[in-house]
Amino acid sequence: MANSETHYAIGWRKRFSACVDFEIFKARFLIPTKEVTHWIYCDKIKTCEYNCPLEIVQDGATYYAVCVEGKIPACKIDREDIRLERFNYGLFHQLIAETLPIDPAVERTGNPLTWLLGTFRFGGGIKRRVFLTYVQPGDCASEILRLSLLDPLPVIILLPYDMPIQYDHVQLLRTAQVIRLTIGEFIQIDRFCRMELRPRLPSALQELIASAAEQNDSDISARFEIPAGVGWAAISLHFLDRHTLSCRIGTSAATLSFRELGMVNHRTGDPDANWLLLLALAENNGIWKVEWASPARAEREQQRKRRLSKVLRQFFRITAEPIVFDREKGIYCCQFKLAPESHSTTYHPRKKIR
Repeated sequence: MANSETHYAIGWRKRFSACVDFEIFKARFLIPTKEVTHWIYCDKIKTCEYNCPLEIVQDGATYYAVCVEGKIPACKIDREDIRLERFNYGLFHQLIAETLPIDPAVERTGNPLTWLLGTFRFGGGIKRRVFLTYVQPGDCASEILRLSLLDPLPVIILLPYDMPIQYDHVQLLRTAQVIRLTIGEFIQIDRFCRMELRPRLPSALQELIASAAEQNDSDISARFEIPAGVGWAAISLHFLDRHTLSCRIGTSAATLSFRELGMVNHRTGDPDANWLLLLALAENNGIWKVEWASPARAEREQQRKRRLSKVLRQFFRITAEPIVFDREKGIYCCQFKLAPESHSTTYHPRKKIR
């Protein structure tokens, strides 16, 4: 697939029918052309001494597959089976980009075998562009050099499958801080051609995310001073939208994203459960009434509260509990000021979901 965008119909079927529902694959990714192939693989190619394909010969409206060495009789073949079909790389790459935890921006590069998929953002302004390339191992070094010239930042390169790379090329990858991964390490594709992100990111990316998080913490600390000895009552959080909030402590103020607060789902790149709970608390004026339907349900809710409290304590470096339980009212209450975005359901009750 990486070497050619077109192939004849029965060739596509032989390649993919064992791993996917071929009719779904064909409808989704194959674009028929008006042309037919001039040859097809011979089923006896592994045992025949001549090791040659079958030539397609047309007689009027009828097509035949002919062995030029005369080892097997000519056989009639349906035109639809030898019709050339083009693989829709654009759609394939767009689906990959939408599945990965990146900002999709699919486009061709100067090399027809390499595509830009988008940008992986780690927070704190740290980002890596993600490329998918079909170059052969021997061309890997020159392609890395070319991509390095396109972008001064280290890049992430995806390969269709794991391939051996020469030792000096491996050293070049390390020097350029390039992360090389296969599509299969990120994505799994089922028989119905549905793509899904694997539950766990590759270790190389996990290490990069952890490093970026540490850098992010130091960057935030440098531009947002948290006074020593401050308590929760002095902190005010106001959501600006579903991804950012305004934080004010005394005279210090900053706009923070869910990533900067350490509330990102590293598998998807979206806000995690802690951010969603904080958002829900803001919509309810910092109050959370827990449903005690069962001990198991109560434990799950307490775990959610503990996880959010831990993240908040770590970020603001305050040891006291940010969310406490009011036994008389049976509710959790935020000890800091928390407000939703101005166009939220709290400000406009008619928007509430009934």
